[in-house]
Amino acid sequence: MSHLKGEEQPDMAHNPNPVPRDEEYLPYPAVAPILESLTFGFFMVEMLVKMVALGVFGCQGSYLSNNWNKFDAFINTVSVVDYFLSVLGINWQISKPLEPMRLLGRIPSMRALMKVLLDMTPMLINVFILYIFIINIFAVVGVQLWAGQLRNRCFLGEDILGKYNVSMSPFYEPEDGERYPFICSPDGKHGVRRCSDVPPYTQDGELCSVAAPDSASAANPSSLMVGDVRTEECTNWHMYYNVCRTGNHNPHRGAVNFDHIGYAWLTTFQMGSFVMMNVCAVVIVNQFTESIQRAKGQRGAGAASIAWLRYMLTSCLRVISSIYNSRRRNTVHCNDSGSMEGSLMVHIWQPIKRRLKCIVDSKLFNQGIMFAIFFSVVTMAIEHHGQPKELTRMLKVTNIVFIIIFIAEMAMKLLVLSGAYFWDPSNVFDFVIVISSVWEVIAKVDSRLSVLRAFRLLRFVRLVKFLPHLKRQLLVLKRTIQEAAALCGLLLIATVLGMQLFGNKFSFQTKNGVTVTDRKNFDTIRWSMVTVFQILTLEDWNLVLYNAMSATSHWAALYFVGLIVLGKYILLNILMGIVVESFQEKGPRSPLPSCPNLTHSSPSEADSNEENVLAHGLVFGKETYLRSPWNVVDGFLVALSLVDVLVSLVSRGKNKKLGILKVLRLLRTLRPLRVIKRAPKLKLAVDALIASVKPIGNIALICCAFFLFFGILGVQLFKGKFFYCVGQDTRNVTSKSDCLSANYQWVRKTYHFDNLPQALLSLFVMFSKDSWVNIMYDGLDAVGVDKQPVQNHNEWMLLFFISLMIISFVLLDMFIGVMVDTFHQCQQEQKMKDELLGEDKTQVEHGVLKAKKLRLLLRTIIKTLSQVENICLLFTFFFFIYAVLGVELFGRLSCSDDNPCHGLHRNTNFRHFGMALLTLYQVCTGDNWSGIMRDTLRSCRPGDVGCLSYLHWVSPIFFTSFVVMGQFVLVNLVVAAIMQALEDSSEVRQNAQTKKAHRHTASLWLEQLVILFDHVVLIAGKTHFKL
Repeated sequence: MSHLKGEEQPDMAHNPNPVPRDEEYLPYPAVAPILESLTFGFFMVEMLVKMVALGVFGCQGSYLSNNWNKFDAFINTVSVVDYFLSVLGINWQISKPLEPMRLLGRIPSMRALMKVLLDMTPMLINVFILYIFIINIFAVVGVQLWAGQLRNRCFLGEDILGKYNVSMSPFYEPEDGERYPFICSPDGKHGVRRCSDVPPYTQDGELCSVAAPDSASAANPSSLMVGDVRTEECTNWHMYYNVCRTGNHNPHRGAVNFDHIGYAWLTTFQMGSFVMMNVCAVVIVNQFTESIQRAKGQRGAGAASIAWLRYMLTSCLRVISSIYNSRRRNTVHCNDSGSMEGSLMVHIWQPIKRRLKCIVDSKLFNQGIMFAIFFSVVTMAIEHHGQPKELTRMLKVTNIVFIIIFIAEMAMKLLVLSGAYFWDPSNVFDFVIVISSVWEVIAKVDSRLSVLRAFRLLRFVRLVKFLPHLKRQLLVLKRTIQEAAALCGLLLIATVLGMQLFGNKFSFQTKNGVTVTDRKNFDTIRWSMVTVFQILTLEDWNLVLYNAMSATSHWAALYFVGLIVLGKYILLNILMGIVVESFQEKGPRSPLPSCPNLTHSSPSEADSNEENVLAHGLVFGKETYLRSPWNVVDGFLVALSLVDVLVSLVSRGKNKKLGILKVLRLLRTLRPLRVIKRAPKLKLAVDALIASVKPIGNIALICCAFFLFFGILGVQLFKGKFFYCVGQDTRNVTSKSDCLSANYQWVRKTYHFDNLPQALLSLFVMFSKDSWVNIMYDGLDAVGVDKQPVQNHNEWMLLFFISLMIISFVLLDMFIGVMVDTFHQCQQEQKMKDELLGEDKTQVEHGVLKAKKLRLLLRTIIKTLSQVENICLLFTFFFFIYAVLGVELFGRLSCSDDNPCHGLHRNTNFRHFGMALLTLYQVCTGDNWSGIMRDTLRSCRPGDVGCLSYLHWVSPIFFTSFVVMGQFVLVNLVVAAIMQALEDSSEVRQNAQTKKAHRHTASLWLEQLVILFDHVVLIAGKTHFKL
């Protein structure tokens, strides 16, 4: 998702050099050298003490016999070298990037993670060798095709500057030329963009079309003589940018080009490789699972001994507890035997307590509480910005009613359980929610304490207790979050390293001479961590790369490439491995009702003949037309065709009320669904996709639950706060009234949290990892209702957005885990069927006997491409339907200065079917799809041609459904196919090795038999024994 969009970046076209800043990272600069000296002294003393205590080397258990101690000693040595170099005036500070890595050997979970990484290293090396090989191929081709071509610009063909005394750039620069440069193609080349395509010059919003006069004195752009008449038309100065030649600058501050192989590698790496990234993910998941299984096998005996100790300790505690309780009962009986009043109270209370216990434990009571929780969540969900005062008063009353209900529930449980109430974590959770809700009502919290309202939303979590079928998925979620803590340690290392390399270096000067600091920076530990996390999500990571290369050197690319390879391709895929391994452990798998094989198809599986209504009847009967689901779909589409004809006839008139029926004509794009029934392989793929719906239903339910939770919380925190003022100078604007009094516009952000549906749409955009940074910035800048945003006004809101993104990582990996698990189950069932049919599917080729791990990966890729034929058919069919629908809906949308676009442009639009396919491919990769949707959500203006009034509700359905099916379902099917292909290739390789070992053993036995026979013959010759 490396794209160029979002917030304004500092324009570096006129001042490519960064502005240095002298501030230190810490708020107290004088403290930094003291802390560094103390830290250095502490680690040196630690190393010396360990050396004295353990010995330096040469014996078992010595200091240098431990690899982590060697690593510490290496860092200390580099620190000493840095110190002596600083004395000599050489300030290299080589040790600073290494110091955070001390955490690797000091935290047990990180040591275990590093062990897993080392176990995976041989296979990862093969993966990255193959990855580099593919990148190198495309880089070499790019150098051959486009070396120096990205520098082409449209220059002035004559001396306009000297002839007319006007101020113009020597070559044409668009308004946002740094991000979208105008790259032309010279005459004689095959490029599609010429200097004749340069847009005309505009003045006061009007297009200029008149050529400049022959004399400079007559070159008044606002008043020209045409014959004897003076006209007000202006000169189109852009028409003189008519020479395309090579300039001095490449796009994006010189970071994107194919001028030599180094930059070609970097440019190709930014584009990524879909298959190779998924192969990397699959290899890491498989290797991680194998490493975990080996580790569990090694610590089996230790686990047994720990379980035995736990059993003995528990038994002792039970004995002690029973002795204490018996003595306590005897003491109470002796001391209180004469207390008639106490006995009477106990006699009265016990029946009441038993009755309360029956009520609390009853099913009806729990169902009543569940409905109360549900309706309390509903009352929070209907809150929105600008709601009527009557609704506000009603919601306050209902909130008090629900608080009373939950207080009564808590009181009844306390009376029944007494102190044991707090032994249950869920009861403690309920207690905290009730207390916070009471505090909210009593304190009458204002906007500064609106976070207290979020505690009311925690009631939603209590509903999980009433959904036992989600237990397995929730256990996987819990375990994944716990085991992923070690990944945060490595994130911290990358954060500190980024501060050391790029801290206080992202300040740039704009064209107006104003020095600004990019929001994506490494200046503090907080923002460095946010920037590193942003890079791991691949959201606008290339913009950070361009800033770093411009501020330091082109070698800064090594940090970002290393961070993406180690962080995105390895560590986050280890998180996926944790999820997949957890799904393989937690609980039994439910059998699939229908499990067709996506990678194997047979024509016999399709219907051999076409059923029709005349032959079999319509409804009644065993083999009637509507008994088949595919016939139902077919009949439905035929009915839609009839509706399309009727709508065409009805809407031919000028009756605007009936014009809304044209919306139904969009359903004609579903006609290609009739192909499914008649294409056996496509039908098989759709059947397999439908079969996987049930297993992933629980994950989808958990995703919806989290969406609802964060959506309601977002409404509570940000409703009415995502507005801003648009005008010429808004520096002194602080509120909506100031904006309107200055005749400016008070505009709302496209993605906001004013109501729950809009909040859910914004969350879905963030969940897809697209534009989440810009939405986060809007949340940090939000001040209040009808208040102008202020940059980083409330940085505590980082907790909301970062926690949402972390949860999105885990949920998406759970989604992939379920898809992989389901796909694997289908494959295993198919293998069992093949074995029962006697089909031999384990033929081994002789060439595999010499295969190595790198050949195994190549075999995996080739096998994947050959096996996903049905998935490719499903992709093609899916893209076809949405492309036709996209042309119908958005084909007439256009961009202009008055109505600018954020995602649609000449290379991304729905003007015709071919361009729609390319645009949908971009959406499927996650590249600025939210910007494209944003352009389709705009309101129709008077005179807009082709703007449909219903786009504001059709567009979200179109894009969200496409992203769900494309990014979350079909792409993950490819991942599952790659994983199965790797497993099959590994089995083939293992079988080949087994057969080779058997042949080797047989040859050894044969050799021994020949030797034995020779000895027998020799002995027989000596003894004259005749055979």
